[in-house]
Amino acid sequence: MKYRVAVVAVAWLLAGCTGQSEGFGHLLALASSDDVEAQITLAHAYADPAGFPGRGPTQPNGREAAKWCYIAMAKHPLVADKPCADVLTTLSPQDRAWGLGEASDWMVGQNADVVD
Repeated sequence: MKYRVAVVAVAWLLAGCTGQSEGFGHLLALASSDDVEAQITLAHAYADPAGFPGRGPTQPNGREAAKWCYIAMAKHPLVADKPCADVLTTLSPQDRAWGLGEASDWMVGQNADVVD
């Protein structure tokens, strides 16, 4: 799994994803269309933008990181549980709570349950 996340991250970096550029938008579109690797990569990018210099969010956003972790874990628990648990442990309880609420709202339209 780490290898697949790394491949998505490298592809994203090579695509020249700056801020909300076309590359970042493409990653967001993949995540929104149920691509678990993109969801996990997006969570990592929001949690630690330093790992994606000049290629994504410029400031950490624990709320968005938590949201994408919970979405990935709800739909793909066997793939996402470990990498997302690693991200979630770095986030504040407030960010995790907000992310869970946002993920739940997002998933309502997807007809899936979010796990806590």
